[in-house]
Amino acid sequence: MIVTDLSNSFYPYPKNKQEKKKSKTQIKKKSNKLAKLERQRDKKIIKYGECEYCHRKFKHLDPHEVYGGSNRKRSIENTENGFVKMLCRECHSNEKIVEQLKIDTQKEFEKTHTREEFIKIVGKSYLKEEKRMLKSEKGAIEIVAGIILGIIILGMLGFGIYCATIDYQNEKTIEITIKDKYIKRYNDSDTYLVVSEDGETYKIEDLLFKGKFNSTDLYNQLEIGKTYKITTTGIRLQFFSMYKNINKIEKID
Repeated sequence: MIVTDLSNSFYPYPKNKQEKKKSKTQIKKKSNKLAKLERQRDKKIIKYGECEYCHRKFKHLDPHEVYGGSNRKRSIENTENGFVKMLCRECHSNEKIVEQLKIDTQKEFEKTHTREEFIKIVGKSYLKEEKRMLKSEKGAIEIVAGIILGIIILGMLGFGIYCATIDYQNEKTIEITIKDKYIKRYNDSDTYLVVSEDGETYKIEDLLFKGKFNSTDLYNQLEIGKTYKITTTGIRLQFFSMYKNINKIEKID
């Protein structure tokens, strides 16, 4: 009688116990190796003193492998290159600080080594992330600068409109005695100016939207030493050479 072993012919078939045992042994060897490296590292480091990030002093510091995960072993092996930092609990638990340390450590490493050497150890460069952060910051600065520029342009535009319309506003009627009058020439245009005895200077200028086109006549009617009741618009701003505009005159006997 022939007996055939059919144990591997059925599904699901029994798992190979030897393979499972081998896998467990490999993981154990790996973790033992890492634990041994950690023990060797811990003998060389001091777990108290100044935090390498915030520079405050603590009675207890945590050793932090800058490049963790699959690079944790490489970080421990490169402790002398600054890949292991002594951090306080607060900095150690801060994700932003942990990410920033990756960038700072690479920068420090590349002062004495090449980027190719860094990538050979860690597997990639973290300075690309820094460029993205800088690009984002640059974009934010450009937005703020654009807003400020927009405000300045709007301010200048508003001031320009104000200056163009101020001659039609702020109407007042006052009495003045003429001390002097003269014509001020600038390029190809003339401005009629009148000085009162109280020292204020006025102009006489046409106003299109008021239908005033008799500036020359008004100027010629004014006599030095005589008193007049005048109607003015506008304001006096010395810095911008702006004068109140005389629109109507009435001689007082």
